[in-house]
Amino acid sequence: MKPGSIFFYSSSLFLIGVFLASVFQEWGSRFWIIIGITLLLGALFLLLGRYWMAALSIFLVIGYGHVVIVDQFRLSSNLPVGQKAELTGFVAKAEQGMESQELIMAIRESYNGRLKIFTSKYPAYKYGDVLKIDGKVEEIPEEYKNSYLKNGIVARMRNPKITPTGENEGFWLKRGLFSIRDFVRDSFYKVLSPERAAFLSGLILGDTSGFTKEFREKLSLTGTSHLVALSGYNVAIIIDAIGLALAGRVSRRTFFVLTVVIILGFVVMTGAEASVVRAAIMASLLLLANQIGRIHNFRNALALAALLMVLANPRVLVWDIGFQLSFAALLGIVYLAPALRKLVRAKEEPGILNWRQNLFATLSAQLAVLPILLSSFGTVSAMGLLTNMLLLSAIPLTMFFGFMVAFAAVISGWLAQALAWLVSILLTYELTVIDWFSKLGGVFEVVNFNWFYGVLYWAALIGLVYYAEQKFQSKKV
Repeated sequence: MKPGSIFFYSSSLFLIGVFLASVFQEWGSRFWIIIGITLLLGALFLLLGRYWMAALSIFLVIGYGHVVIVDQFRLSSNLPVGQKAELTGFVAKAEQGMESQELIMAIRESYNGRLKIFTSKYPAYKYGDVLKIDGKVEEIPEEYKNSYLKNGIVARMRNPKITPTGENEGFWLKRGLFSIRDFVRDSFYKVLSPERAAFLSGLILGDTSGFTKEFREKLSLTGTSHLVALSGYNVAIIIDAIGLALAGRVSRRTFFVLTVVIILGFVVMTGAEASVVRAAIMASLLLLANQIGRIHNFRNALALAALLMVLANPRVLVWDIGFQLSFAALLGIVYLAPALRKLVRAKEEPGILNWRQNLFATLSAQLAVLPILLSSFGTVSAMGLLTNMLLLSAIPLTMFFGFMVAFAAVISGWLAQALAWLVSILLTYELTVIDWFSKLGGVFEVVNFNWFYGVLYWAALIGLVYYAEQKFQSKKV
């Protein structure tokens, strides 16, 4: 077996082990369940003469062990749950809403652990602020437990008494990157209307704090919520901008190092959401492949991206919807879109404004993520395909000019205002499309989604891809 195949299958079995450990987390005998599955799988591979695969089956158990060990460290805490307490710590993450703010506190001194705090919008706190909080430490409600634990949060506190006692705690680089993010967001609000500035902040920074409840509903009704989930679009635009700025001025090696460093900084600055982390890892691997002159293997790159993210936090595999949507959509675009194009005998040209390319990319992504959407939200928008078709051609240009507005704001407010006029035209078009299609309705609801049918559905898509590939190859022969 080739080294690349060994890596792919060992990584896949490791991820399956993490998945099984997560799914059976409430079962006291999950260790023996996974041991039994490993032995059965190993025996099956031996019977089939796949000796390498039989040996690699041990990665199922390694995946299980990784979940147990990481949870032991990430979720260790001595917070006095159920009691009133005075705690001290620093703000590890601050999320500003329209009427309130949510803080994730890293508690220190007498106690340790991560605590989520719900408090009023003002005064606004930021990363690194040191706070003394006085209130009741509450247990996480069962329906939110997995979502909280995914982020290492072991308890919560609502409307405590808060006394600031210091600032500038945490990692200095992270504080600096967050300051840049705040400057970029504020530059949008200075030159654009609140609605346009909020949408542009969502597109470029993944910042939805300025979204009203009504606008969030419009995004949901039109199937366009993914537009403000940072992804490969953002990373691709950053790479293109760096390429334009440095073309012919630095060596290929310097370009590679600077690009990867800027991408990693962007990931941290925007909160390291699953979709942009995945895009950043794969973009970095592609850049590395170009740098060292090796062929970029998509399958192994995707496996490595998932592996690195799960090694850092095994709970994202099952409990992070953004992680699941990001990988499922990418698989749909890479494998399903070409199959659909072959089956309908579509032309290879992207078409005017890339309409043909956007059509198949959007359709394949939405088909691939459908079971996840139904399972998580119970709804799917009938307007999603058409709305995305009308928007996707304009989004990259909007993001590019948005970045230019932020850069211009450093030099001159007048220059930022001039560029804002251009981006405002695009934003007006996009917001109008979202508003108009949100009024048409067309949302289908599914109650009590059964994952058995979801698995069958994905199996059918895999069969469709296989059928298209075989049919195309037979015609070539």
